[in-house]
Formats: sequence, C-alpha cells, structure tokens
Amino acid sequence: MDINRVIVIGNMVRDCDLRYLQNGTAVANFTLAVNDGYGDKKTVDFLKVTAWGKTAENVANYCSKGSRVAVDGRIKQQNYEDKNGNRREKVYINAQQIMFLNTRQQQAGEDYSMDSDNYRDEDIPF
Repeated sequence: MDINRVIVIGNMVRDCDLRYLQNGTAVANFTLAVNDGYGDKKTVDFLKVTAWGKTAENVANYCSKGSRVAVDGRIKQQNYEDKNGNRREKVYINAQQIMFLNTRQQQAGEDYSMDSDNYRDEDIPF
C-alpha cells in the first residue's frame, strides 16, 4: 500500500488567487513559506498549494499574505508544455484540509517575527 500524504505549517506568501472553473467549482492557489532548520542553518521552502470548493473560498475570504495555516493534503505532479513547446513539470500540494492558525482579523493586531514573514517577492524562486 502506498501513502501520499503531507502536513505542513507555514505562512502565506501573498493573497491567494481564487478562480472559478466553468462548472462553478472554486479553485484557490497560493504559496506557503515553511521554515526548515534553525539558527545559521535555517532555510525557507516555498510550497505551492491548491485548494478546491468551499475550502478554496474560505481561504480567500479569511486568509491573506502572512496568514499562518496548516495544510493537510497530497503531493501532485503535473506535466505540461508551455506556449513555446517546452516540457514543464509542476509539483504542488493538493489540499484536502486547511486549518487557519490565524486570520486577517487576528493578524492585524499581532506582531509576527517569524523568518518566513520577512521574505521579499524576489526571494521566492518562481
């Protein structure tokens, strides 16, 4: 039996991108900054996440850049060709559950000093 499950906690890099498919299904895409290590060996991993349906709408409504969330989902890999005909690969987390560890309202009144909040857009590798 194979298992494909990942649970990560991190901070949203920017507000999520909420879209609707032609059939009305909501899809939210966002990037999560996840700290790894500590001290001089601390790094930040940037993970792409996709949420669907009501979960996608709730993320868009209650979370924004800097929001801390826990994501429980599956690793997905997607192969495609870009507009120039080059073969590309996308690896992301297909969220099954998202727990909001703080919301926009809580964020407004709190000072977070976590390293993953102190990144710049140019630090993100994509």
